[in-house]
Amino acid sequence: MLSNANSFWDIFRGKDIYVEKDTVPPTKPYLNPVPEATKEDSIDITGQSETGIKVVLKIDGQKFQDTIADSEGKFSFTQISVGFLSQVLFVEAIDNANNVSNPSQTFTIVKDIEEPELEVTTPEDGETFKSTGRTYKVLGKTEPGITVNVNEQMAIVNTAGEFTASIRLEDGSNEIKIKAVDKAGNEKEEIFHITYEKID
Repeated sequence: MLSNANSFWDIFRGKDIYVEKDTVPPTKPYLNPVPEATKEDSIDITGQSETGIKVVLKIDGQKFQDTIADSEGKFSFTQISVGFLSQVLFVEAIDNANNVSNPSQTFTIVKDIEEPELEVTTPEDGETFKSTGRTYKVLGKTEPGITVNVNEQMAIVNTAGEFTASIRLEDGSNEIKIKAVDKAGNEKEEIFHITYEKID
């Protein structure tokens, strides 16, 4: 019996128990687009990752905050301060074995509270426009990348910031509102009044 017992324990003697180490990093998280500029003091950042995993927000390469993705893999960071110096944002996912994912796409954001430039060439306020047709061309210049609306109609803006829009005038007095809006949401509006007289 003793020899049988020894044979039984010999099966385990000298055997090492191996625990497989998790070295597989999580899937790269997805960060929803962040605006290039904002006039607000802070923004909310949202995205998608693996369910229940830790997501780390990094600003200019340094850890800023972390959170846990919910049951649908969604995560958010709220009230993230934005400064007048540009900041580079991205997120990483970290699992329980401390494996780190590849970083998400990177976004740069800056605070901008300056209204955009807006120079209107035509019309001149108070002018009278006499023509056989009612089409009137509004011309001007702003900064590149600015959106310009003329009476709620989007103007064409070229790469130099020059804009043009054609509007229809009614008999008598016409109000023309020209609004420039930058990427941060800052606005500048000019209002002009011109009189249309139809020529037969």
